[in-house]
Amino acid sequence: MQGINPIVIKACHGGVFVVCWGSMKKIHVPCLFAVLSLLFSGALAYAGDYDGYQEVKKAVEGYAKAFGASDVECVSRYLAEGHVHVNPFGAELTKEELLEDMSNGTLHFDFYDLESLEFIPLSLACCLAKGIVHARAHRDGHEMSVRFRFVHIMKNQNFPSSPSQWQSIYTQHTKILDSDTACEGEAIVADF
Repeated sequence: MQGINPIVIKACHGGVFVVCWGSMKKIHVPCLFAVLSLLFSGALAYAGDYDGYQEVKKAVEGYAKAFGASDVECVSRYLAEGHVHVNPFGAELTKEELLEDMSNGTLHFDFYDLESLEFIPLSLACCLAKGIVHARAHRDGHEMSVRFRFVHIMKNQNFPSSPSQWQSIYTQHTKILDSDTACEGEAIVADF
């Protein structure tokens, strides 16, 4: 299936903008539609103060700790059913595929350290978490130590009955290139 390449989600003055460019790694159309429908299905109508970030922060930090320990069972709890995971190489994995790779040793982390973490509330039950991670991973016997930007679209699966049921419904990692010196708010476009 042809994809649309790639999606950049940016926050600017409380709004969220989605920009698509050609000539980069492909993101499949169903993922794009899922993200667009999430962003534009009334989620942006929430304009109040966002108090739920502490629970989201706990979830993202727990996810990072579980990844760093290669704890498959714990990682599974932080990923919603239907989760889509895009790794730094642009490969799109389902929750099941990611967990299988971790279970059978195809993917193993030595560490997965959060360097920064920010939140953009989309609604009372949905939040975009973004930041930078430094990780050392082994995939198919190849070691990689890398810093990358990540974006999680987090959803509270049981809102409003349980404020601590935050799970990632979409994750995208983008490797930080040596030439990645853009100022905050600027996008870098690079062909791979």
